[in-house]
Amino acid sequence: MLVKTASTMVDSAIISFARFFFGVICLVLYLFIRDGKVEIRLGMKWIWIGAAGKAVNYVFENIALKIGYSYGNILVQPVQTVVLLLAGSWLFRERIAPRGWIAAVLCVLVVGWNGTPLDEAA
Repeated sequence: MLVKTASTMVDSAIISFARFFFGVICLVLYLFIRDGKVEIRLGMKWIWIGAAGKAVNYVFENIALKIGYSYGNILVQPVQTVVLLLAGSWLFRERIAPRGWIAAVLCVLVVGWNGTPLDEAA
């Protein structure tokens, strides 16, 4: 929702840059407070490849949010919850407690409900 709001003021490149920039600033501050120093390692190829991939993902996500509806992005979380729950029980043979299934159903229902008054929802 914040990206959708910010896209009316700035373009998607600035939004993507700001997400990384402020994230790096917060991480550097945290490391400095915790360890008293900040060590940057440039030789970790897969970290840089992952960061570049994530940056490209943010740019395209912000462009999509600017031209599309933001509600579609909200549906990802509950669907991901249910898919991961099913994958965990089926692929990894994990036993899912009834509380887990109830939480997944509530997750989908609450997002699908979307704040509609109860008299209109029925």
